[in-house]
Amino acid sequence: MSRIRLLLVSLLVLAAIGPVAQSHPLAHAQEDEWQEEDPYSSEEETYDEDPYYYEDAPTYDDALEVHEETEPEITETPDLSWLPDTTYRPVDFSPFEQALAEISPERMRELQGMIVEANIPQLQQLMDDHKLTSQELVLFYIDRIRTYDVGQLNAVTQINPDALYLAHLRDIQRTNGEIKGPLQGIPVLLKENIATGDTMVTTAGAAALADATAADDAYLVQQLRDAGAVILGKVNMTEWANWMHLSVANGFSSFGGQTHSPFGGDPSGSSTGSAVAVTANFVPLAIGTETIGSIISPSTYASVVGMHPTTGLISSDNIIPLSPDFDTAGPIGKSVEDVAVAMTVFAGTLDIADTRSSRATPVAGMDFMAALDPNALHGVRLGLIPIDDAYTDEDVIASFNSTGAVDALIAAGADVVVVRPTGMPEPDWWQIIACEMRDGINAYLQENQIEPSTLAEIIALNESDPAVYMPLGQDRLIEADGCQLSAEEAETLARDAETTAQTYIDDLLESNDLDALVALDDSWSLEYGMAGYPAITVQRGIVGDWLTNLTFIGPSCSDVVLVGYAYAFQQTGPYRQVPTLTAQDSSASPIPE
Repeated sequence: MSRIRLLLVSLLVLAAIGPVAQSHPLAHAQEDEWQEEDPYSSEEETYDEDPYYYEDAPTYDDALEVHEETEPEITETPDLSWLPDTTYRPVDFSPFEQALAEISPERMRELQGMIVEANIPQLQQLMDDHKLTSQELVLFYIDRIRTYDVGQLNAVTQINPDALYLAHLRDIQRTNGEIKGPLQGIPVLLKENIATGDTMVTTAGAAALADATAADDAYLVQQLRDAGAVILGKVNMTEWANWMHLSVANGFSSFGGQTHSPFGGDPSGSSTGSAVAVTANFVPLAIGTETIGSIISPSTYASVVGMHPTTGLISSDNIIPLSPDFDTAGPIGKSVEDVAVAMTVFAGTLDIADTRSSRATPVAGMDFMAALDPNALHGVRLGLIPIDDAYTDEDVIASFNSTGAVDALIAAGADVVVVRPTGMPEPDWWQIIACEMRDGINAYLQENQIEPSTLAEIIALNESDPAVYMPLGQDRLIEADGCQLSAEEAETLARDAETTAQTYIDDLLESNDLDALVALDDSWSLEYGMAGYPAITVQRGIVGDWLTNLTFIGPSCSDVVLVGYAYAFQQTGPYRQVPTLTAQDSSASPIPE
């Protein structure tokens, strides 16, 4: 699906701008103001004074205007209106109502100017300078979720009832000079398949697990807490990581309903809520998971930065799995800086109980923030991956340069060439995932003493009330539960697929003397996903009515280097698109009009 999308975008580019792309006109577009409806001020007020807002960033409307006369309609926006938006259990804001009511309209406007579009280092500086507290940060995001998410984007499924208390503790620690780590006081949202050992449930988007609390935090959650983070809540995902039914809509789950993109159209998945929450400024950092494209793809569709690390760098402990051999968690933020902070935390201490962690040993303890060098691309040789083998080199360059990305890479000091992959022998990834899923889910359920305790029992519960538990069906679950391969046979398939993908990427890098590969959006998710190699996607602007990213892919354990490349490219922008949000109802805000 994503490769078809990219082909259409590239055809659009070639038709509109000719065989050799020059700098995209959007790269120099001016935006007078961000036109999000402000529940705290009059219509005349704008964000022009926001110190974190990129004034020159092109808007979605700018893109449509630029391309209105030159570009054909590519596809119709998918109709998701028939899918239920309502969650299985409405988000509970009651623990925060009194605290929200005590914030004055003037202070809320000040918070808005400071927080919206700020990255994590900027938020930390504000708290260090006593201009902001973690409690205010939590309350601002909660109010924003209540104002812009409920009944609209539908990204957030749970708010941690202890969030304000935890933020208070972080503020006390800061006052006492007890900074736990680079996420001190920073709210973080988690994908619905990442376990927390508190009162929140962990569902993988399944209404069948609506009451399923976990026994303990996932290892990565404990890392976040140890670094000072405040777990703000959880976000929706495509149910069972898009392994529920063939016709499932991206971002839909029986527990969370349908998550919508603030830009319209397909929000992609399966880490849909993570990407949407970040782009809507509901949180500065969210954690997603990926098997094949589930971080990189929704990040592209949301104009945010997402990273698939080397498999094993982030522990898979107590995460409801899709494919235990190929799954990985990863951070999503608005900027490379946000991702670098999170990756520094995750690389701090590898989970030796995770047998895959030995693959990532060279990255252990590395400081990703040190890679944030605007000159990181100097002397680097990058290979552009065509999305269509029939494209000439000029066509490939044009498809990448539709927003001036190739020009920007060259200006940043990179040597850019077109590579010609011969085509990776495609592994039987469908059977691998289907067979690993059952055993992985059964192990998770039993380790956490959850009822239903097996995938078979979940399937039976779903069938007891299809309208509630499986409105789109459950063909993939049934297929997974019926896998006929033994664990040894499935493991052999997985190892063969991994070796094939690793050899394929290594040979391509070596034969072309490359430091890294560069793909459009999520077009190479199968290759790096099966290899377990790192990839980071960063905004490159908008083409027609589609957001688009540049994805850097490297060999095993090149995570830090890739973050540096992405940061250096980010500095040639700005490319991020900020969505226009509309308040659901002025009465939803504690601040009077």
